[in-house]
Amino acid sequence: MNDHSELTQRKAEDIPEWELEEMIRDVIRQGADIAERALAWLDRVGTVLGVLRRELPGIVKEA
Repeated sequence: MNDHSELTQRKAEDIPEWELEEMIRDVIRQGADIAERALAWLDRVGTVLGVLRRELPGIVKEA
């Protein structure tokens, strides 16, 4: 994949369609990776909250 700063200096019509498609696929992959990491993080937060609710029921309220 080309450097993004190089691509921003090129005119859109100068970028081949296959390269634009590759860029779109790359962005989609990056988005999926971010979403996967966010879901894993939320799962860990939920686990911690569950433990806190069990151990400190009077302090931790339902989220």
